[in-house]
Amino acid sequence: MSSDFPPNNDLQERIEQITDLPAFPEVSQSLLDLLDDDNAGITQLENIIAIDPIISAQIIRYAHAPFFRAYGEVNSAQDAIKLLGYNKALYFALGLAMGQRFSIPDGGPIGKEALWRHSVYTASLMQELCTCLPSGSDINPGMAYLSGLLHDIGFFVLAHYFPAEFNTLNCSFKEFPKQSRRDMETTQLGVRHNIVGAWLMRKWSMPGPLTIAVFEHHNEHYKGEFHLYANLLFICDRLLHRYGIGDASSSVVPESLMESLSLDDEKLTLAIEKVMASRDQLDGLINVIIED
Repeated sequence: MSSDFPPNNDLQERIEQITDLPAFPEVSQSLLDLLDDDNAGITQLENIIAIDPIISAQIIRYAHAPFFRAYGEVNSAQDAIKLLGYNKALYFALGLAMGQRFSIPDGGPIGKEALWRHSVYTASLMQELCTCLPSGSDINPGMAYLSGLLHDIGFFVLAHYFPAEFNTLNCSFKEFPKQSRRDMETTQLGVRHNIVGAWLMRKWSMPGPLTIAVFEHHNEHYKGEFHLYANLLFICDRLLHRYGIGDASSSVVPESLMESLSLDDEKLTLAIEKVMASRDQLDGLINVIIED
């Protein structure tokens, strides 16, 4: 993966000079530590989540989605973790803990509600698409879910550290909805959100699949290391565009990309319809996130 920022750009230099990244609270650091602990399990995760009532509430709300409800009752964080599974619950909690460290203004195409809506829906769709891949595909569903939650985290960084530039970009997206957002980012900022997001992932020493997914999620032709994560994110963007969610330029999923992943229109349609059937529950989760 190329890690170069566009040359001769003032914002690039200001990004590289950031030293005061939002500190993780204790619960977030503990969640990160679990990633490297092969002996960790549901009990350890439950003990960490119990410290943070916000994350506990969010996990319980998510586990109430219809596509989980058939598998059991959810009356506590422990129930939710067991229902979601250790990996999914861990990645969900970690994604929220990381994303919520940034201050994002309300309103607009990339305001707080819009960004989290895109993130939550993408994460849920990534979860569904993983089940559509051929058996033995080299993808971790938990990491796929986390990549969905955090794939646009570059916007979170821009909103937090460069509010004036972010506001201008947000207004431009609203005023010129038919223009390419990628082009507007390049013209107005000199750097795109995927580059900023990948920079943050490296700063936080996140796993390779996540960094690649953040960096390459708009590149339909990417076939390098961990390509499944980036390719599925690209597909998610196109599918969610059909419902007015996200920043894709089109709702068409390229045939060549589907063929390379052994997917077809029927599988993709069933996956997006299953996620959209849970719209009320997902929107409820989003409301919990943006209000806390």
